[in-house]
Amino acid sequence: MRHNDCVCDGEVIHFSKFKKIFTTVDPAATVKAGLVDGETTKGAPSWTVISTWGLTYDDRLLWLDMQRFRKEIPDIIEALEYVHNRYNSSFHKIEYTGVGIGVAQFAEAAGLPVRKNAKKIDKIENSTSAMMFMKFGQIYFPQNAPWLDEAENEVFGIVTGK
Repeated sequence: MRHNDCVCDGEVIHFSKFKKIFTTVDPAATVKAGLVDGETTKGAPSWTVISTWGLTYDDRLLWLDMQRFRKEIPDIIEALEYVHNRYNSSFHKIEYTGVGIGVAQFAEAAGLPVRKNAKKIDKIENSTSAMMFMKFGQIYFPQNAPWLDEAENEVFGIVTGK
């Protein structure tokens, strides 16, 4: 199997065989590294999560990659540019509230194709369509990704509110 291959239901799929590759971005910029940040934010800093997805021609959604980190907006844009160049993403769907507005604006200014994800009432409502895909067995997690435990914590932490 090559670097740009993944396995879905025993079938090896090369990235070039996807109908579309795209990313989703749940941005946070709460590193608490600066003088002001440490004094104005409460609790632990939040995580930025950039996930890369491949959509097959029979509408299976494969989770290809995930980056989870705590950095400021310029570093988020740099990470997004890296993901864009690595996977040739069709678009980057960015949560467009709070700090996400700045991330989307800077990503657009950097020439990245951005689709704004207007946050609904809460993360549960935002993730309803993904939950339906999962219920019907159409979302595939990689078997041996080094980030799989973190990804499951992200997904199931949203559902349980942790």
